Amino acid sequence: MKKYSLLLAMLLCFFVSTIKPEASCTDMAKEAEKIVVRKENYVPDELEYDEKGIVIPTTFVGIAIDKMTEDFYAVVTSDEDDDVITIRYADTENGFYKIQSHNYYRNVNFEVKFYSTDSTKCNSTDAIRKVDIQNDILNQYLYTNKCIEEPSLEICGKFKNTNKLDVGKFEEEFDKQLEEKNKSVFDKLLDFVKNYWIFILVPIVIISVIYITRIILIKREMAKHEK
Repeated sequence: MKKYSLLLAMLLCFFVSTIKPEASCTDMAKEAEKIVVRKENYVPDELEYDEKGIVIPTTFVGIAIDKMTEDFYAVVTSDEDDDVITIRYADTENGFYKIQSHNYYRNVNFEVKFYSTDSTKCNSTDAIRKVDIQNDILNQYLYTNKCIEEPSLEICGKFKNTNKLDVGKFEEEFDKQLEEKNKSVFDKLLDFVKNYWIFILVPIVIISVIYITRIILIKREMAKHEK
């Protein structure tokens, strides 16, 4: 009986030892979901220059990892180049780390994989979380004189994708939007009437027909009573 009890205890210990890492990895996966992966941008309204007139490279377009703990490390790849970036907690600033795109004017696809460190009870060599994220595209006409003077125009938005617009088409669209912006309230009202006259006219016609028909019917009823 003791032999059977000992054998049962050994089997139970073996079973527990085999499922414990899986349970630990499940818990780690839940913790990994708390790590933030987001787009990270800093785009000044105007270019900044030093005292020698040289542009200060302050513009930043890329992604950021935030709230990563010592239990994880990240491996980041992109379709921009063949670089593989491994980020450990020691490389971060209290769990924060940002990666800059080398090309501001096209979408770069980043893949971020999180792994548990050896200090955790999860012994898996597989990634426990994967995030696919794409950077924003910087407007290639953002720092032209036109956009610096009229930054509120839609065509001058910081992350407006203007890659398919050559200079001529950009200037044409810019002038069109600027003209629209400078129109008076009366001009905008006239444009509205011109564009939507059918929607304004139809209800008026319908109401007029109903009103006229009602008058005719009333007159007919009055004529009957007079007879």
